[in-house]
Parts: sequence; structure tokens; C-alpha cells
Amino acid sequence: MSKSKSETDEKARPALDPLGLPDVPATRALLLLVDQTVSRLDRDGRVLGIRLGRDLSSTSATAAEWAENFVADFVEPEVGAAILATIRRCLDTGEPRSVDFSVRRGGRTLELHGSCAPCGHDEVIWITRDRTADHEARLLGERRAGLEAMINDCLQMLIDVDGSGAELDDVLTTVMQRIAFYFGASAALLDRFQGPHHVEVVCQWRTGDVRNAPPGTSRGGPGYFPWAARQLARDPVLVVPTMAALGPEASTDVGNLAADDDRGFVWIRVGPARLPTGLFALTFDGPLATELPESYEPLIGFAGTMLAIVSRRDEDARRRGQHRVFESIARGEAVETVLEQVCLLRETGSPGQFCVAWLADEHGRLHPIAPKTSGVALDDFDPCPEHTPEVQTYHLPRRRWRLRRDGHPDDSDPVACRFGANAVDLIPLVTHSGNDVVGVLAVYDTSRLPVDPADGVVGDWTELAASLASVAIERVTDVARLAHRATHDSLTGLANRESFLAALERAIADSGPVDRLVAVLYCDVDRFKEFNDRLGHAHGDRFLVAVGRLIESQVRSPAVVARLGGDEFAIVLEQLTDENDALVVAERVRTAVRTSSAAPGSVASVSIGVAVSGSATEHAEGLLRDADIAMYQAKSSGRDRVEVFAERIRREAHARDRLGRELAAALASDAVDTHFQPMVDLRTGRLMGFEALARWHHPDRGFVPPSEFIPIAEAGGLIGALGAAVLEQALGVAAGWDRLDLHVNLSARQLDTVGFVDGLLDRVAAAGVPVERVAFEITESVLLSESAPTVENLGALADSGVGLVLDDFGTGYASLTYLRRFPFRGIKVDRSFVAGIESSADDATIVSMVLALATSLGLEVIAEGVETAGQEDRLREMGCRYVQGFRYSTPVPEKDVAALIDRFGQGGSAPF
Repeated sequence: MSKSKSETDEKARPALDPLGLPDVPATRALLLLVDQTVSRLDRDGRVLGIRLGRDLSSTSATAAEWAENFVADFVEPEVGAAILATIRRCLDTGEPRSVDFSVRRGGRTLELHGSCAPCGHDEVIWITRDRTADHEARLLGERRAGLEAMINDCLQMLIDVDGSGAELDDVLTTVMQRIAFYFGASAALLDRFQGPHHVEVVCQWRTGDVRNAPPGTSRGGPGYFPWAARQLARDPVLVVPTMAALGPEASTDVGNLAADDDRGFVWIRVGPARLPTGLFALTFDGPLATELPESYEPLIGFAGTMLAIVSRRDEDARRRGQHRVFESIARGEAVETVLEQVCLLRETGSPGQFCVAWLADEHGRLHPIAPKTSGVALDDFDPCPEHTPEVQTYHLPRRRWRLRRDGHPDDSDPVACRFGANAVDLIPLVTHSGNDVVGVLAVYDTSRLPVDPADGVVGDWTELAASLASVAIERVTDVARLAHRATHDSLTGLANRESFLAALERAIADSGPVDRLVAVLYCDVDRFKEFNDRLGHAHGDRFLVAVGRLIESQVRSPAVVARLGGDEFAIVLEQLTDENDALVVAERVRTAVRTSSAAPGSVASVSIGVAVSGSATEHAEGLLRDADIAMYQAKSSGRDRVEVFAERIRREAHARDRLGRELAAALASDAVDTHFQPMVDLRTGRLMGFEALARWHHPDRGFVPPSEFIPIAEAGGLIGALGAAVLEQALGVAAGWDRLDLHVNLSARQLDTVGFVDGLLDRVAAAGVPVERVAFEITESVLLSESAPTVENLGALADSGVGLVLDDFGTGYASLTYLRRFPFRGIKVDRSFVAGIESSADDATIVSMVLALATSLGLEVIAEGVETAGQEDRLREMGCRYVQGFRYSTPVPEKDVAALIDRFGQGGSAPF
């Protein structure tokens, strides 16, 4: 038996280094070559033989150095004990064993995994693997997950706040404190860049022994930290463990930071590298919790979100101030009151600055007006006449200067002299003719390290404030401007509905004596809601402005173009000789919009209705209504077309209205029935389920096609009631089925309703139908908007266990995108492709490609509209499993469902 380790000469062991490891070449080799080292050990851990790792060439150690050494000599005592226990358990049980342990090398901890297996008499084969990288990656992942969870909590705090005033400031301070605590930092700052040499402290948190940065604008922008700016231009995260670690290339940064050598920091760039918008900073008085830049990466987007929230808060505050100024002007308040509001507007979001309006009196002397809440008390301010500025001093368009830096401001400006302001920006307030200066708007800066007016960062809002001040002073011009706003659309600048109707009334009245016609062109942008929801309201507004300009470019005076609201525009055409004159303009407008690039990534189009005077309608409201009716006819006929109003269109519109009212009455009296069309498994010939379909038998007209009454239900807001009625009846029938699926159609309006899914699932549960046997069919038009309620409802349906099926596949837009983005279980091939599968090679190819695509995505396919044996054979050849159509049965009422089940037999296939 091997010699016991306890029997060895303890004095013969080598001395230990400060890490507790023997200072011999073999030990250094072990620490260097732990990965892939294979050893043969006895029960006491003595090395009987060894094959070192692949990096042996990097050391002078040889395998012979390991002979008669013990593994415990090369590791810490507790690690040696764990390894020895693992070896002995392996020998005692005769089964492989393993143990995880750590060793230190050069200040770094290695995470190792040792495994052993019996080999020969009382010996084991020992293999070591280095898992340090995996361990560090796991720790990094855990830290990142914890950070992301904390960020999500902070985001929720910011979402819950109303976004204004001190409440948001308190929440921002709390958020900054939580982030600093998470990383063990002594301070956290979020700065907004104001030009190349200035930053604005947006929010901050610091420990009690660290002084807060001054509010407002101060020196310290990107230009003051050139080395750090270069690093951040390459990577969004900059980690500096200590200031002492920075080399001579960062001497400018070190001097401007003026921090202790042992202080470290982490800087995170906000915004793009070429034009950053801000900086998030963590400062550490001790060692950093982690120096890995990727540990701080989740803060990049979060810092941008915080900066955006603050900017939005400031923007909203400015807009509220702007609104108050307009209200004051509209109410005819005293000019001094209006100018106070203007000064407050300019001061909003600009700490360390205050604004004064200098109003010229009849002698050309300027007198100061400032808001009482701004901290500038001018009530008793009465400068000597020789120090009072004169209005003729300010005839230049704009004047900026920085006052002297010796602590004694230039006494040419008495306000700057009295309040110690050391920077100033002045804009003359001129009449709209530009000939007379009636005052001056002055912005003063009192921050510790002031803005240099030459930088141009005093604020763009100064121009707006000066403009509003000019408006307040020149009241007559103000009245004219407000009158224009009352008659024009604020977004596009076109006439609004009221002024349009007035112009149309005048045109109709003027047309009689000259025997000329007047026409109204009613233009509606096609699918604008889908475009607006997909790209956002900002893009939607720009798109509407572009469309308005396109329409204007296609008409000539004296035509009037108006935006009636939303995506609807109208044109008044005068002095026409016949209807064709109006049609030429309408077609020109339609073509211009169609060929424009007004909608990025989309094809824009308009549907246009034309109504011409000379019919029974000879007043403005009636002519506009007729054009509106014609426009809806153009939309229902396929969009992107021109339709001329005729009495036939009026009759059809009235018929649709009447049918809508009758449908509402039928729904109220349960006169709309649900029919069921079977879906068959081609492999077995058995049923796999039924699709529930709405059927309406009108008391006078008889059977009304779904293609006629369902669009009326959607347009008239009845689709929800219709869908609920069909679902209620269908669930009542399906409750008695065994192993059969129920498919029910859902509309866009239903899915766009907040909370719709909860009621839907409650009905399914109440009926006792298993959710896995229920599938809801939706068309691609439902998905186009991708509105928040629609996406949320689709996710809730998928999570509930019901199936989602994409109906009419191949006839809509971007089907592949929707299959990837939404959790569909299957698709339905549109009947238009199935109808031509025997005679059209193109249709056959499309169906074959759809089947191949579905197979690759793990989706089932139902082919709709199967009517002939030939179509069935072709689908079977292509591998299509499920079919539906008149070949198997027309939709039948509830009383005939049982007979169909008996005829086909129940399938029992997996839910679709």
C-alpha cells in the first residue's frame, strides 16, 4: 500500500508563498497548466504519474518534478482536503467523482473542476478543467439580470410619475440613488450637453460628504475632457478604476476633473458618438465593484430614457408657458402681464438664468419688466436716468456679449450690474414691419461658471420669447395672427372646415350670375390609421403636411384647399364649364399623391369623391355631403380611385344605412344565426372541426350574403355584437363535441379593444369547451396597425392556450413578417388560389410554396374553397392535410351538425 501522507517528513515540504502555495517550479506549472492536466494519483493524493497540459512549453517544469509529490502540496489546505475526499469516495464506491474548487494565481481566482475515475489497484485518473471563463460569464449574467431588474423598477417609477414639477425631480433623485447604491458609487450624475464646452446638470445624487454640482449650466463639456471624449467616441462606456491609472495623454482631463488620485469613475455616453446629447457618470471613492464595461451597458439606454423624460418635462413646461402667454394675449391682458409671462417662459428649464423685458416708453427710454416669481425683484429698481438704456442703442438684429471677468460687471447694463450677472443675451423687439424697435428682451446668467454667449447656447427659446413679446406689444398684429389661426388648420396651414364652408357658400352664390359650375373634391388618405399606428404620430403629421402640399400644388387659384380633420382634405373648384374639369383636377391630385414619396416605405394613395353643383343640392353642407358619399363609394370600390356623385350613389348609401339599422335590430332580437362548415382531415377522411360562420336571413330580402352585411357591421360599430353572438352560439354547440376543434373569426375592431380577451376567455370557460380545442381566425388586415391593444390581445390569446390562425393567407401584406412576429398555430390558404390549382400553374406553385413554408415553420395548413375532386387530389399530392369547402358541405345550421359528425366520424387529431 502507498505510503501515508501523514508519514512523510513535514520538514521536507517546500516553504509556502503568501498565497499558501509551495514555491517550487512544479507548483507554478500547476497554476499555469491546470486546464487539461491528467494525473494518476493514489488514495492519499500522491502523484504517481502525470501528463501536463498543452502549454507545457511555457515553463521549465517537467513531469519528473511531480513524482512522489502530493496534490495537497499545490493548493490551499481546504481545497486539498476536498480533493482528497473526492479521491477516496471514488475508490470506495468504484464510481467516478468530481469536485469544484478555486485557486489563486497572480491575484486572479481560477474556478476549476476536477474529476476522477478508478484506475488499477487503489489508484485514480485525475483530470482538471478550467471553468473560470464560464464562472465569470455566469456571474456577469447574474449581475446583468439584477441590474436590468432594478432598471425596470426604476422605469416603472418614472412611468408612474405625472412627469412635471418637483415630483419628477424627487423620483429622479431616488432613481440616481438606487443606481449608485447598486454599483457602490459615491455619486451619480446625469448631464445634458449644451454646446461643446458646457453641460447642464439634469439630476444627481451624492453621498453626504460629497458636494453637489451647481445647478444650471456650468463649464465641463466634451471639450474639457478630450481624452475621455475620444474614448467615448469609440465605446459608449468608459471605466477608469483610479485617476492615478490615467497616463500623460489624459493630463488635460485630470486637471479639469481636479479629483483625488484614488477616485475612479464610469462615464456612459448618451446619444450617438458623433453628436452625443449627454453623459451619465458614476463616481467611486473606493474600488469599483466591477471594471467590466459590459456590466454597465444596460445603463446606456436607461440614461437616454431619463434624459428624454427630463427634456420632455422641460418641453412640456415651455409649451404650458407658451399656452399661458397666448391665453394672456387672447384675453387682452395688460402688456406688462403678458411680458411677465414671456419672461417666465424663457426662464423655464434654464437654471441660473433670468429674463427681463425692457419696454420702451414714449421717450425711447427702456424700463425693466420681470416676473415676480423669478427671484429678480425689480419693484424698487429705479436706475438713474444716465444709466437707463435707450432704445436706439439696440438697432442691431441681435446683440450678445460677455461682461468682464474681474467680478465687476459692465455698468452699461444696470440690471447686470445690480444682480451680478456676468453674461447677457439681448434681442431687440421690433414691429412686424421691422422698422421700429419697441423694446429689448434680455437674458442674464448668474451661474457659477457662466455660459459664453458667443457659444450660441443661451437658448433657442430666447427667439420664441422675443417673438411673443413683440406680439404682445404690437396688439393689432397679434389680433390678425390669431384671426388667421382661427380660420386655418394648425398642422398644415390649410383652411379649416369653417372657412372652407364659408368659401364654398360664396362660390355657389357667385356661380349663378355667370352660369358656371362649382365642384367639391373630397379626398381621404387610404389606410392612414394603419400608417399612423405603424410609424407613429410624428411621421403621420409630417405625412399629412406633405399630402396637403401635394394637393395644393395640383390646383390653381381661385381654388380653396382645406383640411377638414384627420386625414380628410377638400377642394373647392370654381368657374367650371362641366364635370370633366373637376375630374381632370381630381385625377391629377390622385396621381400626384400616388407617385409621391410622402409615406416612407409605403405607397400613398387617396380616394376622391367629386360632387358638382347643378343637382338638387345647391348649398355648401349638402354639396360637401354628396362629395363625402362619393368618396366612401370610391373606398368601397377598392380605394385609390375617383368617384363622381350620382343619385345612384345616394340611394346605395341610404340602402346601406337602412341595412345597418336592420342588422342592429336583428342582433338585438337574436335573428342572426350561426352556421357550421366542416374542416376535414384528408389523410383519414374524418372531421377535425368546424368553422363558425354568421348567417342572416332578412325577413324581406331573404338570405343576405356575409360579404354584404359584415362590412356594414364593421363600419357601423356592430361587429363586436355580431362576433359575440356568433361566439355564444358556437360555444353552446361545441360544448357537446368530443375531440373536435371550433374555429371562430375575430375582427380588427374586436382585437383593438382594451380588455377584449378577458371577456372572450370567460365565455369559453363558462361554456366548458377546452381552450386547446378553440382557435380564432384573423386576417392580415387586423395586423397592419400593430396597435398596442391588438398586440397585447394577441399575446394574451396565445398565452391562454387557444389557437391563432392567419386567414386568407397570401392575399394581404407582408404575410411572412406576421408569421414571424405573432404566435400563429396555423394558416388558411385563400380560396382564390385553391380555385385555380388545377388549371393555373401559378396558383399551384403558390399553394405548393405555402405548404413548404408552413412545414418549415411548424404550422398546419387548411385549404379553403375546395369544390372538386380534382382540387382535392392535387392538394393531397402536395401534402396538404386539412381542407374545407363545398365539396364536403356547405355551412349548415346547428340542427344538421350531428348528421355531419355521423357522416364523417370524429377525427381526434391534434388541435389545430
